[in-house]
Amino acid sequence: MALLFLIYKGVLMIHPIKSIALIAALSVTLSACGEKKATGQSDVAVKVNGEAISVTELEDKMRQLGHLRGAQKITVSESVIKSQIDMELLRQAAVKESLDADKSIRARLAESNRLILATAYLEKKMAAIAKPGEAEVKAYFNQHPERYAERKQYDLQELRIQTRPDNAAQIREKLGSGKSSKEFVRWMKGKKIPYIAQQIVTSADQMPEEILQKLKNIKSGEAIAIDGKDQLNVIFVTAVKSQPVTLEQASQQIVKALDDRRKRDGMNDMLKQLREKAKIEYVPPYTANGIAVSGNE
Repeated sequence: MALLFLIYKGVLMIHPIKSIALIAALSVTLSACGEKKATGQSDVAVKVNGEAISVTELEDKMRQLGHLRGAQKITVSESVIKSQIDMELLRQAAVKESLDADKSIRARLAESNRLILATAYLEKKMAAIAKPGEAEVKAYFNQHPERYAERKQYDLQELRIQTRPDNAAQIREKLGSGKSSKEFVRWMKGKKIPYIAQQIVTSADQMPEEILQKLKNIKSGEAIAIDGKDQLNVIFVTAVKSQPVTLEQASQQIVKALDDRRKRDGMNDMLKQLREKAKIEYVPPYTANGIAVSGNE
């Protein structure tokens, strides 16, 4: 889902070296000029050379690790505190050597800051989107019998075939001649056409709409073809079995599908509105279509 490209989840690894590297990748402790923001005294957990590590920072890290109790919580919190202190010592050492003035480092800091704030804004807006109700779930179930009430399970053989301009038409012609998957594969081997084969067992409710619409009325032994860049995906149906589900069985899956769609559409609408209101200026050679390339390149 499009939403995922903005979401990051910090995970602390208890191994000291790995934890430092991971926290470094996920935490922004410097502003663009390498300074830490002031922290209220009530929010201070530890001071390192006078610089504060906040209670909020530590609680955030602990929260990411899930619900911990007793001795386990004490042990993990000790590791978290040590890791954050190590990070702060390294941050201070970096600033002392003016690494925060390096253009590449400043760019990475800006990117991290942008990502975290964008994620926070997006999560806040997505959380406000209402969950689908029972009536909507039932309507979706009734509108998609091929996914639920008339659901089928498919045994498939997928062939990802590398095509060239001089053989693509020939491959399609051979595929349309009604050959079985074994005959078709044997023909490709004879022609030394490269391909990758895999067996797949899946059901209608797990398929992308485009593929489901092509497969829903297909019979065992038949095939469909899907074009890709320099590639043809051929899917042979080796077996089809009826496997219906009830509204009660499908309800949770439908709620997730509808919720994902609402969030995707909501995010797209939100970004569209933000873009329409924004003043976006491109500085050559950067353009809306990427970097402009001169005729000599």
